[in-house]
Formats: sequence, structure tokens, C-alpha cells
Amino acid sequence: MLQRPSHLSSIHETLRDGILDLVTSAEPPRTRLTAFVRTRLQKVPVAAFDDAGARAWLERLLHRMTSVTPRDERSPVSATVAEMSDEEIDDTLIEIVAFYEEVTRLDTHHAIRRRIEA
Repeated sequence: MLQRPSHLSSIHETLRDGILDLVTSAEPPRTRLTAFVRTRLQKVPVAAFDDAGARAWLERLLHRMTSVTPRDERSPVSATVAEMSDEEIDDTLIEIVAFYEEVTRLDTHHAIRRRIEA
């Protein structure tokens, strides 16, 4: 089943802008990951995906990024990132880019399908 066009295009734009920030920022990887999750990834509504695979992937990412309960005033995202190793940070950043590629594929597929049906 195809995604709803307005939601998917909006999600794609949100993630694209965040990915550009991830790859061009001079901030350390931990800082970039925390900022991306808080300002981009957590704003993506899981229910906007009709594709079960994309929905499950986003749910896994969101769960992984909020799995640590903070012991102070930090957010769950900040607490989770603080406990991640450098390798886990790198792996998560790579997975986020792969998720973005999947959203791009779904958005492109949807756009082609709309043109064919028009």
C-alpha cells in the first residue's frame, strides 16, 4: 500500500534537512545524533507510514534512542546517547541514513505512481 502523499513528502523533507545537518555539522557525532533525534526523528509520526517495514524501522529507532531513563534533568534521548559507545553512535548514524534512503525510495515510488495514475 502507498503512503499518503502529503505526509510522506513532508517526512522526506524533514529527514532530508536533518541528514544535511548531520553530514555538514562540525559538532561531535554525539551532539549531532542527539540534535537529529530531538529535532527531526521524534517529530516523524509513526502512523504516517502505511508501509509496515518503514513503520517498524522507525519504531525500533525511536525505542533505541529513548531506552535509557534519565537520572537527572536530561531527556531520555540525551541519557541514551550519553551511555552509547562511539561505535554505537556511528552505527546509529549509519542506520538513520539508511532509514532516510528507504523513505526516499517510498516517496519516489509514490511520486511515480501518482504520475502514472494521472
